Amino acid sequence: MNNVLLKALLFTILFAILCIPIFFIKSTSKKYKLLFLLLFSVFTLNILLISGAKLNFGLNYNWTGKILATAFVLGVVFFLKRKNEKFDFGLTLKQKKGSLKPVIIVFTVYFLIEFIVAHQFFGKSTFNIESHIFQMTLPGISEEIIYRGFYLGILNRLFPKKWFVFNTPMGYASIVVTLMFALSHGLSITHNFQVNFNFYSMLIPFIFGLVVVWMRERTGSILLPVIFHNLTNELGLLIMNFKV
Repeated sequence: MNNVLLKALLFTILFAILCIPIFFIKSTSKKYKLLFLLLFSVFTLNILLISGAKLNFGLNYNWTGKILATAFVLGVVFFLKRKNEKFDFGLTLKQKKGSLKPVIIVFTVYFLIEFIVAHQFFGKSTFNIESHIFQMTLPGISEEIIYRGFYLGILNRLFPKKWFVFNTPMGYASIVVTLMFALSHGLSITHNFQVNFNFYSMLIPFIFGLVVVWMRERTGSILLPVIFHNLTNELGLLIMNFKV
């Protein structure tokens, strides 16, 4: 558990560093920005610690950690939404007009690239029903609600959307969220408290994160990102299962 706490602390510090540019935006006073950063860091630390909680019940995946972290974030999201309706956490089935066609095109292109890369560079794995059920459900639901829902919804209120990517307004918040997502996959701490940054374990999640955060901004909802996320995970697993 100590290495989980250390990873959570390190991740939270890196997140706070990425958010430092808020102090250079002319809006509210610095003391309120500092208070926000401290509170948001506390939320991040709690999310990570809850995510690391493992009650496996004989299972291979950390179902309980992801479920509890998602429930915690949803509680925070609904509280904030009641206080300020201007927050946009993407928790809607409604899609922005004209967004489906470009998103489907990106879906298709990404899946083709993933198929080629996974087939060429991923190793073979044995079939496990729990792996398929997990990959088709929790990663997409939990990580999209947390990263492209909660984090992006908060940071978009602070950082203006100054860029247009394929006719989609995006801002610095998208970069922060994508880097955090990549770090969550590539940053690890061993039981001997050795800190490891695995560049290749971060590269694919970073590229994937850029694609899915664009989808979230393009559609205005986390619905398609959740579906895309789970299908991407499942496709990679299927390729490894049936690789000759």
